[in-house]
Amino acid sequence: MNRIICGPPGAGKSTYVRTHKEHGDLIVDLDELYRAVSGLAGWQKPEQLVDYVLSVHKFMIDRINPEPSMNKYPNAWVIISGARKEDREFMQKKLNADVIVLDVPASECLRRSEQDDDRIGHGIPWGKLIRQWWDEYERG
Repeated sequence: MNRIICGPPGAGKSTYVRTHKEHGDLIVDLDELYRAVSGLAGWQKPEQLVDYVLSVHKFMIDRINPEPSMNKYPNAWVIISGARKEDREFMQKKLNADVIVLDVPASECLRRSEQDDDRIGHGIPWGKLIRQWWDEYERG
């Protein structure tokens, strides 16, 4: 099965996938791709690596067969922000996927971000990014 997991920063998208994945599943997560190529926390995205990471991300997405039984792995999990309905629908159609939106309240996302050791001290305005996601979020 192909699945798309969406939500604001701090919603628990990666945690959700780690909890529900099976052995051998494919996980496509921009934060983890940044971590793999930079050695930094996934929240740190050096600008000089953007093109590399986005190329790998696109390659991985393009390799997912929309007919899940044709994939070599049990499930594909694609983690995206997905605030905009159009973005979720595009990915859903492209991958013939189920979409799961973790619409965790902004206050809870901020609390989680403030308690996450990987996120603390990197100068990233989590509150602003969380509010931005909620401002852009389109239900449905």
